[in-house]
Amino acid sequence: MVTTLLKMDGKYVLIDPVFSERASPVQWMGPKRFHATPISIEALPKLSVLIISHDHYDHLDKASVEMLESKTGQFIVPLKVGNHLRDWGIAQDKITSLADENNVPICVPIFGEILPIKQASAAPNKRWWVEG
Repeated sequence: MVTTLLKMDGKYVLIDPVFSERASPVQWMGPKRFHATPISIEALPKLSVLIISHDHYDHLDKASVEMLESKTGQFIVPLKVGNHLRDWGIAQDKITSLADENNVPICVPIFGEILPIKQASAAPNKRWWVEG
């Protein structure tokens, strides 16, 4: 779990927010965090952008995304990951899903690019990852 908060030009960008105790769909099982989070979701500033790199549990935490929705301006996600966010109640107009040909400017100096990747699990559908 490598949640990262950036401040650029006075704007905040949060990457792969995981504030739950475990990187798992359930909180009674799965990899447990080694350290407490250095900041709570409530203490975070208003976010211009929230970036999710891919849909593994240690990068995409449903509880965190739902709690961050009200303080996030825009969600930048790989192709198909936006479906999860819509299912969780995030408004479509706040979600930008990227494909390999997209390059979206984020707070001026950051650019999100997508890389197609085959998972080791041999999942039938390719997943897209944000790289930048």
